[in-house]
Amino acid sequence: MSLDPNSLPDDVEKLKRIIIFQNIKLTDQKQKEAEYQEEIRLQKLKESEHLDQIERLKIQLFGRKTEKWSQIEKDQGVLFNEIESSLQEDSSEPEEISLFTPVKNHTRKKTGRKPFPEYFPRITMLHDIPEAEKTCSCGHTLSRIGEEKSEKLDIIPAKIQVEVHVRPKYACKKCEGTSDKSLPVVRIAPVPNQIAEKSMLSSGFLAYTITQKFADALPFYRQAGILQRSGVEISRSTLSNTAIQVFEKLSPMIEDVRRELFKSKYLQIDETVLQVLNEEGKSNSSKSYMWVIRGSIREKPVVLYHYEPSRSAKFLEEWIGDFGKLSETLSELNVSLPMGRSTDRVSGIIQTDGYESYDSLLKSKLKILHAGCWNHARRKFFEILKIDPNNAGAQWIVKEIGKLYAIESKAKEGKLSSEEHLSLRQSESKLIVGEIFSWMNKRIVEVAPKSSMGKALSYLAGQWPKLLIFLDHPELQLDTNLVENDIRLLLSVERTGSSPVVRKELLQVQAFIL
Repeated sequence: MSLDPNSLPDDVEKLKRIIIFQNIKLTDQKQKEAEYQEEIRLQKLKESEHLDQIERLKIQLFGRKTEKWSQIEKDQGVLFNEIESSLQEDSSEPEEISLFTPVKNHTRKKTGRKPFPEYFPRITMLHDIPEAEKTCSCGHTLSRIGEEKSEKLDIIPAKIQVEVHVRPKYACKKCEGTSDKSLPVVRIAPVPNQIAEKSMLSSGFLAYTITQKFADALPFYRQAGILQRSGVEISRSTLSNTAIQVFEKLSPMIEDVRRELFKSKYLQIDETVLQVLNEEGKSNSSKSYMWVIRGSIREKPVVLYHYEPSRSAKFLEEWIGDFGKLSETLSELNVSLPMGRSTDRVSGIIQTDGYESYDSLLKSKLKILHAGCWNHARRKFFEILKIDPNNAGAQWIVKEIGKLYAIESKAKEGKLSSEEHLSLRQSESKLIVGEIFSWMNKRIVEVAPKSSMGKALSYLAGQWPKLLIFLDHPELQLDTNLVENDIRLLLSVERTGSSPVVRKELLQVQAFIL
């Protein structure tokens, strides 16, 4: 509201008071306007977060699950650096005009079918001409000058047979056993040992059905149906209960495997949720968990499954006490310890995703390195690209992390030694990691913390010390994909059923998927 100059007093002191009052009023209005603008900004940010969440949910319901880029998506990144690319092309030296078109060298793939393994038995089936056709029109007998040979793969369906166990009985008809009362009157061989006592199923049959269930994901109810077609009536419950008996016999072996597994110097750990029936103290709709631990014994992979009714990793506290009995020195492992840890001796490395329980469990284990998963870090940015395929920042970091995987592929294809692999990571991977670190520190202060990009960057920053471990240890994988694949095997077994599992079935799983 403007003031009429004629209405202003001539008194200087009064004029000062009017000016001060107007300044206070103006300052108050500016403050209210700033608060209003901040409220609008927060509302827009909240709206953006809600829209972002809606898009993520839509992607989960209807979007594709793969994290691979199509060629079109790869080429989209060129749109954002077209100027730089064109400048690089213009700055290059002009090429000499050639009348010849260069052809890239290539290796032609060998054609033909792959031969069947030599250890398969061969059954020769002769297809000969009739004897009457083996005489030439001139009267001479034809000579065999060669042959044409081809192989076809055949399969013999499962053969069902009944083992008849006969135990002859012996007795003396003369003295009727009275000559030596310390010996039984009737002598008979003992019952052969069985892994499932008093079962009508042989050990070979049990091995077959358990393999079908836990290796080939063929549930017991379908196996019972297959047997029924052959005229054999064996119920699903009989197969399941017998498998539980086998599990009880294998329990000591599981403990031996666990002790040996934790002597490895490198483990991967992951967990998955399951719905379990008849769990004591829990409703049938509550969540339970199967933990999967992957390591190696004498250079061979070993996977241990362990069931827990909760997601708490406390059970690992005791187990990890057995981890890394080799207690190799840091120089032998070629590992640098982050976060101020002691660098005298290291017992091994445990690689996990970003689940917080692993951090609280391992932070006190000063001689164990806790490595992170680059795939989980990259997945956060893939989720952004599913919502916004043109997000330049997400495109850039996905491509940079992809370069790390390309380096690993090069090392694998080249069959590099540990020393060569370490050198490759130090010379090439370390530079890429440095670029990602600089980009992360710059972007994390520019984006809203609760936005998809903010959450992805926050996860990356939180995992950063653990993501660096691979640079100094050539045996360490970039990600936990191996143990995640082991979880997929578990899920393939359980998804073949039509209902949630019961606890006894989970105990079978941890015994049989070894």
